[in-house]
Amino acid sequence: MYLDSSHGLRIKAALHTHTSNSDGLLPPEKVVEYYGKRGYSVIVLTDHGKITRVKNRKDLLVVPGVELSCGRTLLGEPYHILAVGLDDERVLRIRDVQEVIDYINSGGGIAIVAHPYWSGAVHQDLVKLRGFTAIEIFNYGCEVEVSKGFSLHIWDSLLTRGVKVWGVAVDDAHRYLLPPLDADGGWVVVHAEDVDLDHVLKSLKEGRFYSSTGPAFTKIRYDHGVLEVETEGVKRISVISSNGRGLPVDMNTIKWLSKIDERNGYEISINNVNSDGLCITVSLGKTSIETHVEDDRIKRLVVENGKWEGYIRLEVADARGRKAWSNPIFL
Repeated sequence: MYLDSSHGLRIKAALHTHTSNSDGLLPPEKVVEYYGKRGYSVIVLTDHGKITRVKNRKDLLVVPGVELSCGRTLLGEPYHILAVGLDDERVLRIRDVQEVIDYINSGGGIAIVAHPYWSGAVHQDLVKLRGFTAIEIFNYGCEVEVSKGFSLHIWDSLLTRGVKVWGVAVDDAHRYLLPPLDADGGWVVVHAEDVDLDHVLKSLKEGRFYSSTGPAFTKIRYDHGVLEVETEGVKRISVISSNGRGLPVDMNTIKWLSKIDERNGYEISINNVNSDGLCITVSLGKTSIETHVEDDRIKRLVVENGKWEGYIRLEVADARGRKAWSNPIFL
């Protein structure tokens, strides 16, 4: 697995937005303008039960999409499925959730399960589905409205079960300008060769992106048991694996380690990176954890022979509590 910001383009994309064609506050052109002014290069208009079409701007790719309500979960609530990159109104007439997903895939689009926590969906509702590309792991609108925006527990349960599915952060924006503000709070950064529909969809399907509410990954690499992570500077990096496996690395722990030479079987070495930074390596048995710290922020993490199983994914948090998530690396 390899993700490097120095190769190709980093494309900021909003995958879940609504306009006045359904229940959004702003007309389609104003929604596109809103995101264009905030540095987005891709926007997907996903009105409820309607495909909204808007011409592309020179600086912004508008991808066709729609949010579909179909089927029923164990709690009797409908599934919400995003069809991304599908411009075919025949999908609007399908009511079975698996048939919806299959139709989206057959048309070259991407099926995303929207806000599972908000929808009351549980593991059993999703594990039986086949062919969806991603689930919304963070939905900004659901979080500011009812504090049900995070669906990470469902994602991990699927990954632990062996379901290969990506995670996306989205807005699900409706109000834009009225509080509680629900736009520009969750997005994906797509690594692609060009800002066009084919390249963007290909990268989304292959998981070559990360999700964020603020922080940025600049490099993610896993090869022969060695995990390398680079960021623009965060307070915490967590490596998450199946069940109880994982590794959190935070600035408080690093500061504690920097003041001791050896404790509880750990071997610790400290080296100066430069006048502002430190490299701290902690070894315990075969596992080695190396952190590079500059300006009181973690810039780089290298883990050799970590005790993972099935998959690993990364989660980082900055000083403001904002987070970013990598896609899983399957072992």
